[in-house]
Amino acid sequence: MKKTISILFFISFLSYGLTNQTILKNYEIVFKCKTDDNKYKDPIVSLFEISTDKKTLVKTFSNTYKNKLQFEYQKDYLVSFEKAGYIKKEISVSTKNISKERWNKEFAKLFCNINLSKQPKDSIVQHSRPVSIISYSDTLGDFDIKFDKINK
Repeated sequence: MKKTISILFFISFLSYGLTNQTILKNYEIVFKCKTDDNKYKDPIVSLFEISTDKKTLVKTFSNTYKNKLQFEYQKDYLVSFEKAGYIKKEISVSTKNISKERWNKEFAKLFCNINLSKQPKDSIVQHSRPVSIISYSDTLGDFDIKFDKINK
């Protein structure tokens, strides 16, 4: 009798644990990159994961102007857009500060158009920080994009 009760308790505990597991999906953003002369040829898009002490390359795309990038829960990323002869741009993406409950619900689709400008002939222009930051906004209940007014 004790074995039967123990086995039933174990099975009910196991099934409770399986039904209450949280399945975390990835957040997806579509990036389109072109040059200021409206050419979509050969941009290089790199996705980096940022941790406190390092920047790790996750993936690089080339020869495509439209990229769907996946971002995991509770991580920071940097997306880099570059092409020879043009000013490189970076966008910061953070999936931190979101509850698991909210993460597993739908978010609005986010599409970002990146325009790369030609490097001036007489100098080299480099942005010192990302041109925009994409992060979760409690106020909106969704992801929001903030633009850096200096590096636009």
